[in-house]
Amino acid sequence: MTAWNKLYRLDLFRQIRYPEGLLYEDTATTYLITQECDRVAVDMTPQYHYTQRYTSIANGTIWKDSKLDLVLAGDRMAAWVCEHYPDLKTAAAEKRAYVRLSTLSQMVNTSHQDKDLARRLRREVLSVAPTVLRDRRASKRDKLGILALLPGFWCYRAIWSRYYETKRNRTVAGPAGTPDTTGKE
Repeated sequence: MTAWNKLYRLDLFRQIRYPEGLLYEDTATTYLITQECDRVAVDMTPQYHYTQRYTSIANGTIWKDSKLDLVLAGDRMAAWVCEHYPDLKTAAAEKRAYVRLSTLSQMVNTSHQDKDLARRLRREVLSVAPTVLRDRRASKRDKLGILALLPGFWCYRAIWSRYYETKRNRTVAGPAGTPDTTGKE
């Protein structure tokens, strides 16, 4: 979904615009742009150095309600996919779970304590959990997130905190203690 790893023809943006004032604007538009393309070329050769910053808008340690924009963008995309490609309903359910799990992770990372929001997001994840857990193509991370949510958000918080701390320390130190600023694992 990210915008930074793509090259676009300018004419694709005549009708489609990134929504102003929303975070995750790439999630809100990439699928619409792709739909307008006659063809898409893919090159998986690493040609871009990406630095993951833990102070960025998406990964920062301060909660802002604008982080909920991911749920909004993900739900819009999932609804669009279900409407235009009904055979991809499973993928749409996985997107709904993913954006909520990511938002719950942001709540953990920022120590946000909105119990009602956590309960609502948990309930919404669990409503699509059977679909996601049955799909062999669904990500292991999302499946583990769902399983961690089953006992309650407290369990998810404990597991995600440990995972994030380990990942962040590995990213900052790099393998075998060498400096690493790529943000890659």
